[in-house]
Amino acid sequence: MFNLILFGPPGSGKGTQSEKLIARYGLKHLSTGDLLRSEIANQTPLGVAAKSLMDKGQLVPDEVVIGMIDHALVNNPKARGFLFDGFPRTKAQSEALDALLNSDTGSKPQTEPKTQTERQPETEPKTQTEQEPETEQEPETGPRSAGLGEERE
Repeated sequence: MFNLILFGPPGSGKGTQSEKLIARYGLKHLSTGDLLRSEIANQTPLGVAAKSLMDKGQLVPDEVVIGMIDHALVNNPKARGFLFDGFPRTKAQSEALDALLNSDTGSKPQTEPKTQTERQPETEPKTQTEQEPETEQEPETGPRSAGLGEERE
C-alpha cells in the first residue's frame, strides 16, 4: 500500500499536487474536513459527537478524528493507498495513524503508544516512527519531493 501525507501552509499547492498524485497513483483522498462533513450528514455516532462539539464552538478531539480516519480505512479495503489531507496535525495523531496503518484489522489504536522499555523487543515490532530510517533507494514509481507534477526522465 502506498500512503502519502502532504504538509504545507494554506496556498502552498497541496490541493494542486493532491489531484495529480491521486490521478497518477490511484490513491483514495482522505480529507478530515470531508470526513467530518460526511459523518455528520450520515448521522453516525462519530458525526453526532463531532457536531455536538462543533455546535458548542469546541474543537473535535483527536479520538473522534482518529475514529473517522479508522472508519474510512476500514471502508476502503481495496484502496491502493491513501493521500491524507489535513491529518495528522499533531504528534498524537501521527502515532495513531501509524498504529492504524500497521494494524491488520483496522481496529482502534491504543491511545498511548508503548515506550521502548514497555515493549518486548522480540515479540512486538517497532512502530514506523521508532524505526531507523531506510537506506534503500526510492522505488522507480514513487514521486519525488520536488517536481511532483512533472514526468520523470
